[in-house]
Amino acid sequence: MKKEIIFLIAVLLIISAPFTYAKPGGVLWTIKTGNGVYSSPCVWDGKIYFGSDDKKLYCADAVTGKTLWTIETVDKVNSSPCVWDGKVYFGGYRYGKDNTLYCADALTGKMLWTIKTGGQVDSSPCVWDGKVYFGSGDYNLYCADAETGKTLWKIYTGDRVDSSPCVWDGKVYFGSRDYNLYCADALTGKMLWTIKTWGQVDSSPCV
Repeated sequence: MKKEIIFLIAVLLIISAPFTYAKPGGVLWTIKTGNGVYSSPCVWDGKIYFGSDDKKLYCADAVTGKTLWTIETVDKVNSSPCVWDGKVYFGGYRYGKDNTLYCADALTGKMLWTIKTGGQVDSSPCVWDGKVYFGSGDYNLYCADAETGKTLWKIYTGDRVDSSPCVWDGKVYFGSRDYNLYCADALTGKMLWTIKTWGQVDSSPCV
């Protein structure tokens, strides 16, 4: 019994050695894409998701960096993905080539549905209470059913909505390039208030 325990400990030490003795700040792995990466990664269930200017969304093993699958889109993927209830949501790039919000199975990469908008979707989606919120270059903030992709409502602003929305306590907060920060009812889309700023609001609000 003692020999079996010693053998098991030795095996565990060998398996964990690359991680246990990695130099602080050292690179464990890299993933080479076909172009720049402006999308911020999202980690869920041991997997990392991110977009690239090579027109793909990537899913990789978060420990090893091994690419598990990719989704090819019409144009660049600058939007940072969001994962909720086994689904990954992300936006497609600009200038009339894509202008789409995508929803795919987070495990397999199988496409589930899309929402076509009138402008680029650089905004990173936010999911709350079974609804997905995202901005578009067509000057709208969208709210859609996170399961089906059915658009529930949208709010028209005076310019592009590249800001990623934030939802808190039943309210959705987002910025627009029309120099305003908006707050609306997250269920109905009814506008509650706005704050006028001195410049375009591309940043993502935090509550």
